[in-house]
Amino acid sequence: MSIEKVNEVPFTLRRRQRSRLGQYWATMGFIFQFLRDIHPQLKILIDTMTLIGIVWSVRTGLSLFLTVCSGKFFVSDHE
Repeated sequence: MSIEKVNEVPFTLRRRQRSRLGQYWATMGFIFQFLRDIHPQLKILIDTMTLIGIVWSVRTGLSLFLTVCSGKFFVSDHE
């Protein structure tokens, strides 16, 4: 069996499609790497801003989640 003809191959190897989040992370990774390659000192700035952004996002998401939980569990239903 030769590989030249596709219909002779018993199975096809498809590339796995990325989710929306996967596309976002791949795009952001490409941009970060591009910016880091422009100038060596930008690497420190980009990494610092990325870390600050991640910490801020986690803190904001956690505070929103805890606000929703406290409203759900600690508000009286007898009104």
